[in-house]
Amino acid sequence: MNKFAGFQSSDFKFMYKNLFLSVLLIWSFPSVFAQKDWKLSKEKENIKIYTGNMANSKIKAIKVECEFDARPSEIVALLLDVESAPDWIYHTKSCKLIKRVSPSELYYYSEVSVPWPVETGIL
Repeated sequence: MNKFAGFQSSDFKFMYKNLFLSVLLIWSFPSVFAQKDWKLSKEKENIKIYTGNMANSKIKAIKVECEFDARPSEIVALLLDVESAPDWIYHTKSCKLIKRVSPSELYYYSEVSVPWPVETGIL
């Protein structure tokens, strides 16, 4: 008996995308995902935003859960398109590529808007 009977190819694509994103995010942000007390702060249009405290830091951590109707290569291409960051990254005023070390490694300058009394920050 085939244990995958009843599954469509789109089901496998969906599972693959979620698995890929989960592995990518967990690998990229291990200290953030180690948090145990996430609090759901907002949910809208199938996007969930959680907040939490970072150990030994005054900075609040955020975790976002959502689903993308895109191939992993499309998501990676978006993340590597530094110049488009102000169009989709919250409060990003400008973003400029400084150096591309390899196809998957780069350095960039990013200026973000922050609320008063903090001055505009550079990351």
